[in-house]
Amino acid sequence: MKDIEAAESRISKYVPPTPLELSPRLSQLIKREVYLKLEVFQPIRVFKIRGALNKILSLPDSSVRRGVITASSGNHGLAVAYASRVFGIDATVCVPTEANPQKVAAIEEQGAKIIRIGASYDDTYLSARSIASRRHLTFVHAFDDRKVVAGQGTCGLEIARQASDLGSAVVSIGGGGLISGISIALKSLLDGASVHGVQTTASPSMYESVRQGKRLGVKRRPTIADGMQATPGRLTFDIVSRYVDSIAL
Repeated sequence: MKDIEAAESRISKYVPPTPLELSPRLSQLIKREVYLKLEVFQPIRVFKIRGALNKILSLPDSSVRRGVITASSGNHGLAVAYASRVFGIDATVCVPTEANPQKVAAIEEQGAKIIRIGASYDDTYLSARSIASRRHLTFVHAFDDRKVVAGQGTCGLEIARQASDLGSAVVSIGGGGLISGISIALKSLLDGASVHGVQTTASPSMYESVRQGKRLGVKRRPTIADGMQATPGRLTFDIVSRYVDSIAL
């Protein structure tokens, strides 16, 4: 929790709190109040900016001077590219060969170098790690990193302040960075709050990992939720196993 509070202090100058607004339509549909955390109000319209900024602002000067590299199916790469542009850092983003063209174009607009490599995020990740080692670049993981998880956890910190009587939170899961940070924040600050994950049936890696008690990669199928296809990290698997009440597909 201290890491999340430190992250908020670190990134607050660059990341505004986002609204938590009642959704009348969803509330009527399920017969209980449903609120939406509107991360589309972030400067680049994605929550990933929280973790990317916290990580990059935590790097020593020597790591920054070398430049940064990441692997991403889209939004994390955009966040790293944005943060790097703000602070004048050279950034390289490795994306799968079939990555969404609009997401790739948005990353390029922020000035990052694009490397198209790998048929899936996991393949792209391994290639990016190899490139980072060869070129002596600083790798910024999309989710399996304490600073990134803490940055995403600032979203949960805001939710706890905005809805102190919260009963349950429902959070999407890809690699698990967002739900890891949010679950730590909410379970630390709100008595009785439960946290539930939702994952696509096309890539139920965290669901299967928690169900079987070990990290698993699963065979993926095509899905519109292309940003949610990743094998759980060691850190995020541990946090989700401890703090998340259930995962649904």
